[in-house]
Amino acid sequence: LEEFERILDKLFYFLTNRKEKEVTAEVYQKETDHLYLNKLFERMESLKQMDAYERINQWVSMGTDYQGLDEVVSKYTSLYHSIMEQKSFRKILVVGHGDLCFSNILYSDEISLMKLIDPRGALAEEELYINPYYDMAKLSHSICGNYDFLNSSLFEITVEEHMKLRLSLINAPSVDQYKLIFKKYLSKNEIDYKLIRLYEASLFLSMLPLHIDRERKVLAFILNAIQILEEIEAL
Repeated sequence: LEEFERILDKLFYFLTNRKEKEVTAEVYQKETDHLYLNKLFERMESLKQMDAYERINQWVSMGTDYQGLDEVVSKYTSLYHSIMEQKSFRKILVVGHGDLCFSNILYSDEISLMKLIDPRGALAEEELYINPYYDMAKLSHSICGNYDFLNSSLFEITVEEHMKLRLSLINAPSVDQYKLIFKKYLSKNEIDYKLIRLYEASLFLSMLPLHIDRERKVLAFILNAIQILEEIEAL
């Protein structure tokens, strides 16, 4: 846990000290909607063109409280608009990494050195700028969303009572304490945990067609996104 805090010290130094630029309200909203809403819609349309879509959609319909993926996306969209209407934001964009998950972070505790690898590409300076919460959502993706366990197939999906599907991790240590530390860092930097988790849910849903070669993992991502949305609703 102490090492984890040292890692977050460095990550949040990066996240809170990046170059930023002010933009109009229209530009800010356009960039935000593109990342967390429009990209999701585009990816879902792409998924619907794939052979596996109907099989996956049937599992969602049979094994969850939702009639299918469209209803899950509708739930996300409703929460998105509700939360965004309640908040006000500084109209800025920041230089972003673009994929700040654990697999793109190299860290040596021995010499206290961190390197961030595999950022998204850019051909011009303006392409470096991104919504300021995107990298935080990617980080939450790994810390709170168990992305790395799911991506490595360290999970199982079981059929529970009333034929409902249950997602659980296999041989994974408890991550609850790490989540609490992450929430502490968000709070210290006046960042809304609920907002970050909302954006994180969009990441799980928008990546579905990118992992269609492993349908079981796609179903795990959906079940995980549902858990996140229901946690957000309960907050």
